[in-house]
Amino acid sequence: MMIRMFDTEKSGTIGFEEFCGLWGFLAAWRTLFDRFDEDRSGNINFDEYSKALVGKISSTISYMSQYVG
Repeated sequence: MMIRMFDTEKSGTIGFEEFCGLWGFLAAWRTLFDRFDEDRSGNINFDEYSKALVGKISSTISYMSQYVG
C-alpha cells in the first residue's frame, strides 16, 4: 500500500526519487510519533494521544502533506 502511494507512474514499483519521497514520509511519521510519546515509552497512551489531537495534529498534517505525491 505504501509503495502504491508513491508510485507516481503506476508501474507497481518505485524508483529512487519515489523511494526518497516514501522514506521522507515515513521519517515524518516517526518524528510525529516521537513528539507525541512524551514519556519516551515507545507507546502513545490515551493522554498523549488526546494532546496530539487537540493541539498539534492539524499543523503536522500540513507539514507531512508535502511528502504525498
